[in-house]
Amino acid sequence: MLTIKEEGIVLNTYPYGEADLVVHALLERSGKVSFIAKHAKKSRKRFVGGLDVFDKGVFEYKKGKGDLEILLTLTPKGGLDGLRRDMAKLTGATLLCEAFNLLLAPGGEDQRPYSLLVLSLEALEEATSSDDLHHVLILTLTELLGISGFGDTEAIKEGEARLGPLLYQIELHSGRSLQCRSALKDYLLVN
Repeated sequence: MLTIKEEGIVLNTYPYGEADLVVHALLERSGKVSFIAKHAKKSRKRFVGGLDVFDKGVFEYKKGKGDLEILLTLTPKGGLDGLRRDMAKLTGATLLCEAFNLLLAPGGEDQRPYSLLVLSLEALEEATSSDDLHHVLILTLTELLGISGFGDTEAIKEGEARLGPLLYQIELHSGRSLQCRSALKDYLLVN
């Protein structure tokens, strides 16, 4: 069976059975894709450093039989390590990955979501103040709501947008609560 290689970012993972993981990722060309990573909890050769939220790299996979593709390897492609060294940045990056996972439909050939996520995570990593973090999150979430068809980005002017109402919109449109909301209150002072 033909293998596919494509750059992407891990949005979410969760255990499946004893050794496997289900991985949701945003790929550059294929959009949001769900994978089964067999024996991922034990394989450090195929998944160097494991599989974690906002890991960026080249996904090598093949088509699965159902809704899940089969992830063969993830080759890390540097960067974004600074997000894990600062709790506020880590919380913001986790929020972005969770929001992208909740709002984007599987598949799609629109490359804007991937580019937006990469640029936003890089901007979070470079942020030097909590105001910078808020600014990046507000602009990114506003754009994501627009790309997803749930918001009018022109109607939300930069100076008028606030993080709390944007989070409410994400929860409303996805029908799910953000898991990282309590951490947002602690580290980003969001109600």
